Amino acid sequence: MTTAPPGKCNMIPQQQSDNSMLPNPSDEQVRLWDEIENNLNPEKIEEIAIFQNLPENVRKQATSYSNSVIIKKISEKYKIDKETRLSYIIYLIILGKINITNFVSTLREKCQLDETIARQLAREINKQIFLPIKDELKKIHQVPNWPREEEKIEKPKPTEIPGSVVNLKNSN
Repeated sequence: MTTAPPGKCNMIPQQQSDNSMLPNPSDEQVRLWDEIENNLNPEKIEEIAIFQNLPENVRKQATSYSNSVIIKKISEKYKIDKETRLSYIIYLIILGKINITNFVSTLREKCQLDETIARQLAREINKQIFLPIKDELKKIHQVPNWPREEEKIEKPKPTEIPGSVVNLKNSN
């Protein structure tokens, strides 16, 4: 493959001299590729490189259709109108660009949520999206335990309202 002349796109293959059957890209195609190349910032290029080096099951989990459905349902449940932002936060956690220990504070800040809602949201995302790839994410984030992994979930005790329970043993 030959390199493009100065000012021309370097991402698309140019015609090789030994294969004259390949068409040259049109000026419009070259212009569009140049525009794409110029709009790629170093941060996005780094994210792409990190993503390509993730284990296959993590890449599949990150890009699965079922995750987009889960994120949409969670966004609706918590009335989050920033679904795209939530998806991007989840993606950055999978990449390791946002540390999992900052998940709740990131949700609070970027999605403008209160602490309680951010914690509930983080638990739900953790359970539905991160749990299947938890071991890989622990390696990515270099943590021995995934947040809340050791937490025991206690069921709330039912509250008794005085006078609302009939004692059948002493009903003379």
